[in-house]
Amino acid sequence: MSRPPLPRRWRRSRNWPRQQAAVEPLVGLLGDPDATVARSASLALRDLGEKLRRDGDAALVGRVAVALRGLLERSRAPGMEEVRESAVDAMAPLRRQDLIADLQRLLSPRESPRVRRNAIRALAQMGVPELADPIVTALNDPDASVRQEAA
Repeated sequence: MSRPPLPRRWRRSRNWPRQQAAVEPLVGLLGDPDATVARSASLALRDLGEKLRRDGDAALVGRVAVALRGLLERSRAPGMEEVRESAVDAMAPLRRQDLIADLQRLLSPRESPRVRRNAIRALAQMGVPELADPIVTALNDPDASVRQEAA
C-alpha cells in the first residue's frame, strides 16, 4: 500500500510538536529545484499555517513567509503556475502584514487567473478593511472566476 501525499498525512496528524518540528525542513524543501517537491512543501505548510500562526514561534512564521516569498520569485518561469498558486495558498493562513504588498502584486493581469484568485482569497483572510479596495477592483478582472472570487 502506498503512502498518502504529504499534505494529507499532516491533516490527519494531531501531534503539533512533531508538526512544528517539520516546519524548518519543509521551509528548506521550498528551495528544492524539483517543482513537485517545492509545491508539496508549500501545500504542507499551508495545512500547518493556521496552527503555526496561532501557536508557533513568531520568528519561525517569519522564516516561512520569507521562504514563500522566495518561492514566488523563483517560480515566475512558464509552467510554474501550480507552484506559484501553492505558495500563495501557503501565505494566506499566515496572515502576515509584510506579505500584503506581495499579494497585491499578484492581482496583476500578468498572473494566471488561479494565482489572482488565490491572492484575493489570501487578502480577504487578512481581515484588514483597507484591503477591500484591491478586492473590489478585482470585480472588474477580465476573468470571470477572478470576479467571482472577489464577489
